[in-house]
Amino acid sequence: MFPKNTIQIFLIISYLHNLVKVLDSKTIHYSLTVSYLSVALDGVTKRMLVFNNLSPPGPTLQASKGDELLVKVTNRIDPDETTTIHWHGIEQFYSPFQDAIRIASSCISLEPTGTMRITRDITDGLWGVLIVDNTPAEVHRYDGEFVLTLKDWYHLPSQQLSNWYEDLQISRGGLPFPGGKTYRFRVLNSATVTLFALMIDGHKLEVIETDGVDTVRVAGVDRATISTGARTSFLVKMDGELDQYWIRIWGDLQPFKLTYPNINPYPEILRDDPWSYAILRYKDGSGVAAVSEGVNSNAVQGRPDHHQGRIRSAFTTTRDQTTPPYPTTTIEPNPTILNHRDCLPYGGVTAPTHVNQTIRIFIPSVDAPGNKIKPGFNNITFSTAPLDKPALLKVMSGEVLPASLNPIKINGFGENYVVEMIFSDYGDTGHPLHLHGHTFWVMGYGGENEGPFSERKHRHLLKTGVRRETMAVLLSSWTVIRFRADNPGVWLLHCHMNFHFEVSMGMVLIEGHDKIGALRIPKDMKNLCRAAGIDLDPTPTTPKTPLKEWTECKKKTPKPRPIKFPFLGNIPQIALTGEILPYIAFEKLSHKHGPIMNLKLGTIDMVVLTSLDDMNELLSRDETSDRFGLEMIKERNGTEELRYGIVICNGLPWKTVRRFSIQNLRQFGFGKKKTMEGVMLEEAKELISRTKEKAQQNGGILTVDMFFSLSIINALWAMVTGTRFSHDNPRLLHALKLNSDLFKATTFVGDISMAFPIFRKILPWITNKAFLYRISQEIKLFAKDIHDEHKQRKDYAQNPESFVDIFLAKIDEEKKLAVEERIFTEDQFHFVISELFQAGSETVNGTLCYALLFMILNPLVQKKVREEINTVVGFDRDVSLTDRPRMLYTQAVLHEVLRFGVIVPLYPPRAFTKDVEYKGLFFKKGTPIFPNYYSCTVSKSLWGDPEVFRPERFVSSDGKTLINTQKQAPFGMGKRFCMGETLATPALFMYFTMLLKDLEFSLVPGEPKPRITPQPSISATPYPFKMVVNARL
Repeated sequence: MFPKNTIQIFLIISYLHNLVKVLDSKTIHYSLTVSYLSVALDGVTKRMLVFNNLSPPGPTLQASKGDELLVKVTNRIDPDETTTIHWHGIEQFYSPFQDAIRIASSCISLEPTGTMRITRDITDGLWGVLIVDNTPAEVHRYDGEFVLTLKDWYHLPSQQLSNWYEDLQISRGGLPFPGGKTYRFRVLNSATVTLFALMIDGHKLEVIETDGVDTVRVAGVDRATISTGARTSFLVKMDGELDQYWIRIWGDLQPFKLTYPNINPYPEILRDDPWSYAILRYKDGSGVAAVSEGVNSNAVQGRPDHHQGRIRSAFTTTRDQTTPPYPTTTIEPNPTILNHRDCLPYGGVTAPTHVNQTIRIFIPSVDAPGNKIKPGFNNITFSTAPLDKPALLKVMSGEVLPASLNPIKINGFGENYVVEMIFSDYGDTGHPLHLHGHTFWVMGYGGENEGPFSERKHRHLLKTGVRRETMAVLLSSWTVIRFRADNPGVWLLHCHMNFHFEVSMGMVLIEGHDKIGALRIPKDMKNLCRAAGIDLDPTPTTPKTPLKEWTECKKKTPKPRPIKFPFLGNIPQIALTGEILPYIAFEKLSHKHGPIMNLKLGTIDMVVLTSLDDMNELLSRDETSDRFGLEMIKERNGTEELRYGIVICNGLPWKTVRRFSIQNLRQFGFGKKKTMEGVMLEEAKELISRTKEKAQQNGGILTVDMFFSLSIINALWAMVTGTRFSHDNPRLLHALKLNSDLFKATTFVGDISMAFPIFRKILPWITNKAFLYRISQEIKLFAKDIHDEHKQRKDYAQNPESFVDIFLAKIDEEKKLAVEERIFTEDQFHFVISELFQAGSETVNGTLCYALLFMILNPLVQKKVREEINTVVGFDRDVSLTDRPRMLYTQAVLHEVLRFGVIVPLYPPRAFTKDVEYKGLFFKKGTPIFPNYYSCTVSKSLWGDPEVFRPERFVSSDGKTLINTQKQAPFGMGKRFCMGETLATPALFMYFTMLLKDLEFSLVPGEPKPRITPQPSISATPYPFKMVVNARL
């Protein structure tokens, strides 16, 4: 009898001496009933889940290659409690529904041979063994076989195992063997957490199979490790001189973290004793000569690299316990340890040498005591909670999987499409990783504490190796695997230490996305889903003729649309609008061709949106969150992948850098009214002083161009760098001039290279390529100077004084990662700082210029704003952000400025990340989306008289509330909403009201009125204009 609160590691031994070889293919039926049963495997009673009312393990199922196995599973657990049967080791080729679905009956098609496990909740006892026999083509010959199931045992139910207790004791099972013969040991690790190592005193182990893959013989092994979820077969020749020997099982206690109080709160109970034992006992001493030398002449690899057919199965087991006296054998003092790299597949088949897609996974420290939330792969905590139906069904119906599933799409499909996965562990545990639906090649792995995978250090070490379904990445080390993406489905990848998987460590791979929908859904699956309220039977339809398919395809093309001319596409129609600004041309074309247009500019097909409703709907979707990779942007990044900056960046780098920037800018006042107000007020006063001075130098006339940029960028720069520029700083003035030139020279669709990107390569002199490159490099040098200045302060990481300091510390932190895994780099810093500088100075400056332009063109509006300032603020104090809610008319004026003088008339282009159907229109993955926001600002249906500057449209008839602001989106929509809005909106209010409080602005007498037509650039800023400036008395 063991103490009440203990965990035991023990052996369950099945003796399979006289196996019946099933030579003919047939359908074999089994029935499994799942129920609770109170058992006491080690003397402590526990309520367990069992198969067929038997103590675990469940019945061993046997089949031969080519058989079909039909298993009826009946749920007799407590009411409303469900269960899932996963057939570990069955790849479920083209049958992903049977991988781990909650079903009442399951018909599986067995492909590989070897040893598999049937698992549901192995912690609570529900596991069994499935053997697929390869006779008569079994590769290695032997006289008989045994199954050793290794298991850690817990006295508490799995749901209560947040506190772990362990007392490792001896469980002595006995195995009778006729001497002189050679037997196959099928060893399966069904543990919840523990990795095991197997040793048999006085006998050598010879590996012949790993996870169902027949291997070359690896002989002379004394000690072999078997990871959680893994299976390995050994040949053992019964040639000892004694009648019994210890079978020693060492359990790796390292995952239990004996020193971590959050995992082991009872160190006085948990004993560090990792050994368990069984006995190998000979039946007689004489023995018969072995017949297992060499390889079967009919040998066929049981699990080939390419799928070739199906398998099927059935058999029973017995258990034999032993009693004293026990063996007197001793452990091998210098054991030969199995090197898994030596377990090459039988038949000489090697791993694919090419790679089509690389997926990098970093594994954080899961068990660190400070973790309030357990991190998973790539720091995403895996959870199925958001699912309303199985993930596979969601993919079949075209739905997007929730981010909590950590989904990754395999971009290609077929036996020649090879995926490489690189795992880098940063914790102190190591993890057995199991990939469903595949048997992969292990290309290489590192030793403990070797560090993450590095292309420079480790790429040349990769070579064809063992094939497995479960392979461990050791603590603070790396593992690289490859597999053929030829099995459509949504396949789970997870840590096979159950506690880790349950709290965070899982993800799914979406493979053969286009083929998943064509899979035949089994009847039992349909029945189960129908009971859950999900009807999978499609409405019967008549077969489609080729003509009907062609007609439907044509209907899916976005219409109405202009006719496309050869080579030029729709350039002629755009030219005929007479507009040089593309967004105005798009608006005119939409009057004839509708709010959603499929246009083609040269070689580029695009979708142009001109309706606010369509933009709100489409741009808020996950499948439109990516930026489109314009050629000039790729040149800026120096790579085809958009991974730098915040504005023009995609995927994980974009999400990570944006989140990091928002969180850390807030530390230094970004978005905090009190902090921002102080900086802006100081800059506004300086700006007023400079405005007066400049105007006085020119007879009271001020030329407005980049005049406000310096003050605006200083407000932001105080938070970004912790410093302010002097207003005559030549480096800053030069950077501002470069920035203005960059915006004026850049347009998303106005350059010929937008329509014909090839021109940027073969005829760069007729494009703006060289000019943009030069300016971008100079602005990058500006960012580099900031980087170098802050690096000179040695304690920037320990005592950060600005966003820049925190960013530099993050760069240092990630230098321990492999180069290709880093997100925060010096290049990333340069792009982020450049974008903050560019967007922060240009857009707010342009809006403020428009505000003053409209004030001199509409003097009555200027007068009303000043009257409101006098009423709310008065003459004796400065304007405050707390005044803003009471200054409705001023707010309305700024809203009208943002509408009438739209700074970003054409949002930066997005791209569809998948095929999308919207309003009966079909858009292909990768198609660029150009949201023409200008159309929303001049829409008669939205504004009535959009051509008139009329702030009153934003004020209710009683003058008490703002209205119609929902019709505006000057800072973008969806996940790409401009993070600078929290600074831009209060900055506009503070600068505008402070200027109008102290100064009056008017037209220059005798000169033409300034034009309100914007300059052709990404930001539609006004042309430079002059105005008279007078100080208020």
